[in-house]
Amino acid sequence: MTDDYAPTPVAAQDKTTDSGPRAVAKVPDIEPIDPDLVFNPDVQKKLHLSTNQVNQLVEAREKGAVATADQSKQVGEIDQQLKRLQEEMDRLQRDRQKATQMIQKSKNDHVKAAIPRILSRDAVQALQQMTLQSMRLSDVLLDAKVRARLELNDEQVKKIQEISEKRDTMLASYEKQHMKSASIAVFYDTTASQLNRDTFGDVFNIINNIGGDASEPALLKVLTPQQRAALERLSGTRLDSK
Repeated sequence: MTDDYAPTPVAAQDKTTDSGPRAVAKVPDIEPIDPDLVFNPDVQKKLHLSTNQVNQLVEAREKGAVATADQSKQVGEIDQQLKRLQEEMDRLQRDRQKATQMIQKSKNDHVKAAIPRILSRDAVQALQQMTLQSMRLSDVLLDAKVRARLELNDEQVKKIQEISEKRDTMLASYEKQHMKSASIAVFYDTTASQLNRDTFGDVFNIINNIGGDASEPALLKVLTPQQRAALERLSGTRLDSK
């Protein structure tokens, strides 16, 4: 009598349940894949990653860090060395700049001392006028010797400084907002026609007259008629306070 519940021989199982070799799940190709992407919250959301999956990925990354502990220590030591080197480079750069300034000052002082001996009196006066004409009016008026020759009082000097600072602040702010590190000349060539003159006032004049000084009228109003006449003689230039 046959037992219906007797175990089926292994050979019989193979014949009845398997039609061939068992299929092995193929691991997907992970190249090219950027492993850092899976730690981006937006990417995790798009991939519908569970908290458990994210935790497993974090754990895998930490295992990688542990496996390279020596290299991590080396990176830290190198960072410290780089920091010290950068500090040393900054110090050397300051020393270099200071030395360069001293060299330039020495050159200038020697040339200034030679000019009266080499040039005629008229040439010296003409050179002085050229120098003043190339300077911004505020810089001319704040020059110690010019101030003394014009006999500017403390109140006048204070007003000149305020006008100069206001102009510089306005221009710096305008450059930061609209020029984005482009030079004034380049910006003027490309977009000056779009400026609103009523809004930007003196700033437009500064851009429109690269070599000029838009604050000149206000500065000249600080001077007395006698001081203005003395400045015209000194600079060899006719000044208009309008």
